[in-house]
Formats: sequence, C-alpha cells, structure tokens
Amino acid sequence: MKTESNLNKNLRDNNARLLILFIFWPFLGFLLSLKDFQNKFNQKIILIFFVLFGLLFYVNPLQDGQRRADGLKEAYNQPFEMAFNAFDNLYKESVDFIEPLIIFSVSRFTDFYGVLFGVYAFIFGGLMIYYLNRVHLHFLKFPNINAFIFLILLIFVNPINGINGFRMWTAAWIFSVGVINYLHEAKWRHILFASIATFLHFSFGPLIVLLLIYKLLGNRTLLFAILAIITFFIAELNIKQVHTIAEHISPATGSKINAYTDERYIEKVANLKNQSAWFVTLNQKGILYYTVALLVIIYVRTRGVFKNRVTDNFYSFTLLLLSFANISALLPSGGRFYTIFNIFAFTTGLLYYVYEVKKEKIELINWIGLPIVFLFVIFTFRLFTDPASIFLFGPSFFMPTAFFENTSLQSLLF
Repeated sequence: MKTESNLNKNLRDNNARLLILFIFWPFLGFLLSLKDFQNKFNQKIILIFFVLFGLLFYVNPLQDGQRRADGLKEAYNQPFEMAFNAFDNLYKESVDFIEPLIIFSVSRFTDFYGVLFGVYAFIFGGLMIYYLNRVHLHFLKFPNINAFIFLILLIFVNPINGINGFRMWTAAWIFSVGVINYLHEAKWRHILFASIATFLHFSFGPLIVLLLIYKLLGNRTLLFAILAIITFFIAELNIKQVHTIAEHISPATGSKINAYTDERYIEKVANLKNQSAWFVTLNQKGILYYTVALLVIIYVRTRGVFKNRVTDNFYSFTLLLLSFANISALLPSGGRFYTIFNIFAFTTGLLYYVYEVKKEKIELINWIGLPIVFLFVIFTFRLFTDPASIFLFGPSFFMPTAFFENTSLQSLLF
C-alpha cells in the first residue's frame, strides 16, 4: 500500500514538472511527453501541443488551408440561420456537412483562422493519439526493433499537419479508430463510428461498404490475397460506369464523383504528377513495395494461420483494403487511399513482430526497407515544416509574435 502511494506521488510530481516545463517551453514538454506515451497525462500534453500547432498554423496561400481560412471569414459575416444550410439538400448536393458546421460554429466567436485550426487539431490529434495508444499498448507486450520501425511509420503516416486537408485526413483517423476497435471487439457501434467519416468526406462511403463486406465474410485470407493480386493487374477503370453507380446512390454522390473525374480535374492532377520531384514518386512507390513485400513474407511464413486473433483480423482486412486502394488509385486523387492502407499495413507489421515472430534483432526485410523508411520520414517531415510556425518550437513567451507576423519553419530550414 505504501509502495503504491509512493508511486502515485512520484507520478504526480513527474506530471507537475512536465506541466511546468510545457508552460515555459511547450516543444520541450512535448518531446518529454513522448518518452512515457502510455501515461494519460502525457497524452493530454501532446494533444495541447497539437492544439498550439493549430493556433499558430502558418497558412500557405497555395494550399487548402487558405480556402478554409477564407471560408471562416465568409461564415463570420453570415447570420445564424445559415448554419442550417449544411443540412439543406443533404441528399441532392453534399453529404459532407461536418466541416461546414465546424467552420460556422467557430465563426460565431471569431474570424481568426488560428482558432479554427486549433479546433481541427484538437479533433484530429485526439483521434490520432487514441489510435496510436491502442497500437502502443500492443507494442509494450514485446518491445523490439522490428515492431518499433512500424510504430515510427505509424507516427508519420498521417501526422498533425494533415489538418491542412482536414476533411480527408481527419476522416482517415475516424475510420481507422472505428476499424481498430471493431477488429478488437467486433461490435456494431464501432462500424457506426467509422461511418461518421462519410459525413466528413464522402469518399469513405465505399470503405464502409468494404468494412461491411469484411464483417459478412470474416477472415478469408486466401480469397483477399487473390483479390489483392488481381487488382494489381487492372490497368483502367470505366469512369462512365463509376458516374452511373454514383448517381444511383444519390445525386450528391454523383455530383462529388463528377467533380473528381472531370476532364479538367484529371488533366490538373496529371500535370501535378508530371511536375513531382523524383523523390516524391520514389517515396510513394517505395513504401508501397515495402509493405506489400512484408505482407507476402507474412503469408509465406504463417500460411494465413496466426497465433493472435487481432493480428489475424488486421492481416485479412489489410489485404481487402489493398484491393480497394489498388482500384481507387486508377481514379484521379484515388492514390490517397494508399495512406489508409498504410495505416493498417503498418499496424499489421507491428502486431506480427509482437505476437507472431518475436525477434530481438532486425530482420533482413527491414534492413532492406530502412532507406525507404528513412525517406518516408524525411519526406513527411518536409511536408510538416510548411504549415508549422517557427514560434511553435521556441519558449512560450515568443509565441504571441506569430499572431502578428507568422513564419513557416520551412522558410528557415529549406
């Protein structure tokens, strides 16, 4: 009893010291919080740091963040009755009503975009921390270098700068949180939670259907592996057929699909791909080949039979998700679903090395993959530096300067 009391006192003292450090130098407090991530207090410190990231968000006029900042100013000058427009013609015009409601709610108090991105960061960061915590608890069962590689990849796969494209990447975490809970507990409420992603970004509708197919079929590892292989060889998708299917679902879905498959949009996306630097393509292809190679190795070793039920569930669902990602990649901007696939592939890799193959030393596949992992981390960090304010990383008394003359970390480093 006395030992437990001493432990609680030490924990309170550590939390107090961490809080004091965070108040004076938030970034240092954030880094120290990562050391004991499973501590709930540390997770709250991390979340507050994410909110600070949003409050000090540097808006690049060429990116989505500028459109959201402009949308907030426009909403600020609208009467309260306009809030109900998010629900008007929900079936005919748009199913993505969550973000307009968030923007309108914030606009009732301020037109300063930092507050909006602070709210975005709170939602996005909370979901991200929840998912990483669930995975981290598995990692603690048998910490090893192979599993650690995939934990690092999970941290960087959809980081906090994703609030720049709030709809898609927050929806990705909503879906992921719903699915990780479902793959652990197999309860309907987790599917319903994952379905919320559809009302943030319409494109998650097919993923919910995919989740329902998985619920119906269960772990059909061989079938899903064959489907994944077949979809790698599909070279073209009938856009008109996609339009027809979308129109049958609802006019709103049809309108959204038309916007993403319009010839001008297709040409714009194609031009952006052609202008991409070589390391962008290498990063995307490299991480895909690495994860697919790992999934193949896992199947060869296990023959689809796993010791741990959660690993089995993740492996099967990840294979099914790979099939969807391969097909969606044939559409303009459809390649973004490989990020969703990566979230589950990285989690599968971690679970595999924790429960199935308990090796202390790094495996050959991961030795080979280290340059790919390194490029992935560097590339993701490079994207992070664009919306990150330099004032986020200094002592707290410098932070108010960002509200008058903000500067991107990218301008300092690159």
